[in-house]
Amino acid sequence: MKTKLLLVSLLLTSALSYSQNKYLSINDELKPYSKYALIDLYTGANFDLSHSGSSANAGLLGTRPDVAPLLGIKFTHLFSKRVGWYANIQMNFYKDKQAEAVDQGFLGSFTENLADVLFWPVSIMRPSVDAGLVYRFEQQKWRIYPSFGVGYVYHLRDRGFIKSSTGSDEVLHTVEYKQRGSALTLNMGLSANYYFSSRKYLFLSTNFVQPLQKSRGELVRMDNDVETERLSYKTITGGRALNVSVGLGFAIGR
Repeated sequence: MKTKLLLVSLLLTSALSYSQNKYLSINDELKPYSKYALIDLYTGANFDLSHSGSSANAGLLGTRPDVAPLLGIKFTHLFSKRVGWYANIQMNFYKDKQAEAVDQGFLGSFTENLADVLFWPVSIMRPSVDAGLVYRFEQQKWRIYPSFGVGYVYHLRDRGFIKSSTGSDEVLHTVEYKQRGSALTLNMGLSANYYFSSRKYLFLSTNFVQPLQKSRGELVRMDNDVETERLSYKTITGGRALNVSVGLGFAIGR
């Protein structure tokens, strides 16, 4: 009799425990279009879509690799049934090349290369940030988020130097160069999330970046502080890029 009571007690305990765990599991799942937040950790590739055209002065602006690795973190707050907002920080890793038409001299090149070595990997980090709105298409396992925002990107490092020398004609020849490779951007993206547990998901994301400001390079030559030549090149495509990334995400909140 005691054995039967023990078996019944164990069966009831197991059934109650299973029911409780099942209830907690269901209750822990994030229902589509409920309010919660997302944290995305990702890696991927940054594809350069800039175009220099056929301008004779295109060599005044530096260049970068066609493809570069990236790392990033993104926070999304889904505060209503159809929309939410996001903030994203991304780091692209590459070394941009000095403008072909500009010679900053042996000392300038040596100093820059030495700094690149001493401060690696910081010297190859090219950060970008963006924030904006997302729209929600959600099912239990799959959730799709188109996004639209604005940001800021460091496509090329800002460079500048002044080099002076006196020729045999006793004239002071000066060359001044400036490069600006950062810009405000328009960002359009799409992310597809697949939930493999109640609070964790894998995702694939793409993000198109279009600069709203022109990158530019400018070279000025002077003789005895009198300007003799000014060359410049500007392009709205400097910083245009496509980011493709994959990662792991975590849902937090109710």
